[in-house]
Amino acid sequence: MLSRMPLEVGAFVAVDLETTGSLPGRNSIIEVGAARVEAGRVLDVFRGFVRPKDALPAAVSHLTGITSQMLADAAPIAEVLTELREFVGGAVVIAHDHRFDLGFLDHEAEQLWGESLPRPVLDTLAIARRLHPDLTHLNLRRLAQIYGAPAPSHRALDDAIATANVFVGMLPRLRELGLRTAGDVAAFCGMRLQSRLASKLMLAHDAPDSPGVFLFRDDEGQVIFVDRARNVRARVRSHFYSRSDEAMIAPALDAAAIDCIECASELDAVLLESRLLERYAPVHNRSGERGEQISALAVQADATFPALEVLTVAPVSEWAVGPFTNRWAAETLADALRVEYGLRRCVVEMADGAPLEPCPFREERSCPRPCVNAISEDVYRERLASAMDVFDGSAEELRGRLEAERARAVEESRRGDAARCRDALRALDRCLSSVGVVKAEIARPPSAIIEGNADTVVIHLIVGGVRRAVLRLPLAAIASDAHVPRLRQALCRLAAEERITDPLRLSRRQLKDLFLLRAYRETRSPMEMRLPEDCHEALADIEAVLDGYQEANDTVREAV
Repeated sequence: MLSRMPLEVGAFVAVDLETTGSLPGRNSIIEVGAARVEAGRVLDVFRGFVRPKDALPAAVSHLTGITSQMLADAAPIAEVLTELREFVGGAVVIAHDHRFDLGFLDHEAEQLWGESLPRPVLDTLAIARRLHPDLTHLNLRRLAQIYGAPAPSHRALDDAIATANVFVGMLPRLRELGLRTAGDVAAFCGMRLQSRLASKLMLAHDAPDSPGVFLFRDDEGQVIFVDRARNVRARVRSHFYSRSDEAMIAPALDAAAIDCIECASELDAVLLESRLLERYAPVHNRSGERGEQISALAVQADATFPALEVLTVAPVSEWAVGPFTNRWAAETLADALRVEYGLRRCVVEMADGAPLEPCPFREERSCPRPCVNAISEDVYRERLASAMDVFDGSAEELRGRLEAERARAVEESRRGDAARCRDALRALDRCLSSVGVVKAEIARPPSAIIEGNADTVVIHLIVGGVRRAVLRLPLAAIASDAHVPRLRQALCRLAAEERITDPLRLSRRQLKDLFLLRAYRETRSPMEMRLPEDCHEALADIEAVLDGYQEANDTVREAV
């Protein structure tokens, strides 16, 4: 086994690649360099140019000095990789930041031989992070300076030789730490599970090179992890190259099968992922979506002394505010409002001014105690109105009171009271933010987000911050105007629908989508156009954009 390869006298081969880009399968290897180390000495080297399957970018040519003319008569990847495999033989492979180089080599090896390269693979970057925890910049050039190795040059052979010599320079320190084999070094770097991960790389063999969603299933067929990506293949494979052990790679270790769902647009993938997470609740996903825990503050306005409650369903009361997407914040703010405005601390049902159950706050005197007639109904309702006004422009008054009370508590060393005020301020900000975002998104004018790929255009129709309709149109249909009736019907139907103006009328699913759409706009800046109220005008505006999309796509096809 390669993990037993002795550091002192074993065989190691440092490998480096130059490529046309960063995506295995989409981009190509153009140069391979390797340097063989035995018994702590660099003994032999290998270099091969590769004829690429895609165009050589000018930036890559400028960086490496490799030109298209140099690659015109180069060997195909199968031939070069076979020669490299013979050169490596039974040695342990070394790379600097192995995930890049091995990502390409594994992909090509799977195409040729149906398996990835043998593990363990040692990584001089991972080793350097353990040996030099005080250093922040550990690129190959810096390590070459530290260990007196030849300088790298952005050429495969030079960089492979530099990596080999850096590894040789590290050997004395590794031996001092009691490391004797390649397996010891892999474990030292938190990479002892490489072999198990690499053995599963073939699960990702057919993953699409496009936006989409993927699901990891265990050996019983249960969905254990869901994720999305702009490039599904790259993201899926990245799970099998983690730098650490169990912390980040648990989903990949437990995966027995991978399902991939290709999407024509990124927004499709975002919304589909959310629905799959809700459906399967995978064990390896942490729920981080806003809208996961919806709640609202409400009072029963027709009660004699209404209690302020946190509800998880949309309340019917006139005195209600929300939705809030953080249950802790809603509960904390509700308690602060009760304390600061002198409201009932309990939610025990009352009849004829008396509680139907014993009240836990009566003896503490931390409640206005309407149950023993300690406050009039008129005064209580004034306090309640002031508390609810916090969400209607009076938040700064409450903020000022809490900040002043916190300052006094700190000065008087009342840590518990200071922490309560700190939490209340944080909860106030979160709740106001949640309500403010929802109100702003609901008030947005109707719009269309237009995305797509080389074959399909996707039109997302957004009303009140929520996607209300989606059309996925083949480019051929657009060219022949076959899509026009569907698009007209969708636009006219939306124009006739009643818009949601009350945030509390949004369903849990709509609320999730609202926050996802907002985040998507902020991070992706998609093509989005405001739609006129008249559906026929909206149709004409979208058609103008689609014509431009079609022309741009035709231009790209001709160029290719």
